[in-house]
Amino acid sequence: MELSADGRHTLQPLHSECFLTQDQRGLLISSATLAFVCVVLTIVSYIFYGTPTGQQDGALLQLRTESNHIEPLQSLCVLAPRGLSSLLLDSAVGTPGKIYGEEESFAIERELGAGQFGKVVQVRQVSHDLVQAPRRYAIKLHRGSINEARILASINHPFCVLLRCYFEMSSERTFVYEDGSRVGRFKMGIMMELCSSGTLQDLLATCWCEHGSAHPRAALQHDGPLKTACLERLVLWRRLAAELADVLACLHGHKPPIVYRDLKPDNVLMRLGHDQQLHACLTDFGYAKQPSFGDELESVAGNWLTVAPEVPRPWEQPRPYTQFVDNWSLGLTLLCMLWCTYRTRDDDKIPTVQEAELWEDEGDPRIPPCAARLIKTLTQVNPMERGTMREASEDCFFTASFMHLGKEFEPVQIQALLDAAKR
Repeated sequence: MELSADGRHTLQPLHSECFLTQDQRGLLISSATLAFVCVVLTIVSYIFYGTPTGQQDGALLQLRTESNHIEPLQSLCVLAPRGLSSLLLDSAVGTPGKIYGEEESFAIERELGAGQFGKVVQVRQVSHDLVQAPRRYAIKLHRGSINEARILASINHPFCVLLRCYFEMSSERTFVYEDGSRVGRFKMGIMMELCSSGTLQDLLATCWCEHGSAHPRAALQHDGPLKTACLERLVLWRRLAAELADVLACLHGHKPPIVYRDLKPDNVLMRLGHDQQLHACLTDFGYAKQPSFGDELESVAGNWLTVAPEVPRPWEQPRPYTQFVDNWSLGLTLLCMLWCTYRTRDDDKIPTVQEAELWEDEGDPRIPPCAARLIKTLTQVNPMERGTMREASEDCFFTASFMHLGKEFEPVQIQALLDAAKR
């Protein structure tokens, strides 16, 4: 802008080259630097992390379907993005886990378990690396909702099974094992860590006896191999019960609380920790639920062994209940562990819940008085009298020293157990 002969201001043409190189040199330099950085990040991302997310449409997980070739499953949800965005995210917040850049292939090896809505199978990652041993995982294939995967994705606890990823297909698809035999037709998949040390029920089965042949109190109170074995088992069952109480307290601590609704010995995996001890690992969240307004707890859930009395049975109408159903189930699961007997049902050996008259007087060697009091609190008919799950995890049976049958039991060091069970 210049002043004319008559005193008026006149506009002069703006030369962008001069404007950038002289007046806005800093802006030019910063813009050029930013463009260079974006180009470099894109090239690095492409080379080391795969193509950018917007251009990568391939599946990240492959399973063998009923055809004889490996076919990718679409709409796979993973916990970390790929491409340039994953590189930036990884640098910014340090996302754990693997960033996928290529398709991965898994072969279904064998069945681990089966339920009403699906199966849990063991899969092997197909790798071209002849040096590295193939990794194995557990995948739950089912026909239910995505709710279980979403709940698992919100939990990070050493005593809970670790979610790897999950996927959903537009329609059911038939899966087969690597030998060609049929697995079944499913729509959902949840990939989890593989815990290959069995279940709590398997561990019970290594030392349980038939319910009608349980040892009398007098035989367990006299010095000898029966008393020694009883005390050794008590140390183990007490520690594992403390771990279950801690993870359930964590679930109930969510807002709103996560209500597990299906605690039983068969739903607790055993996982080897850094201390070379077996630790509890809660699995199968098919019945788990976070109640909300308009979607309260009122439906059938749980199992016949440990389900709370207020939960409706399959032949009953829905009725409301609270998260304290888990307290009841913890009490009966603890009772199953301490008594450690089985009954035969349909040719299968299953753990038993003992009659109250066998232990509630606090005089049975298998169940110390403080354990009996905890079980009686957890199994109050009135749910509001059961206490909170956090209170259960901090009960004196776990956190205090006590003498039983001449042996001193030190407090359970739950923090040390949490550290030992960390991934």
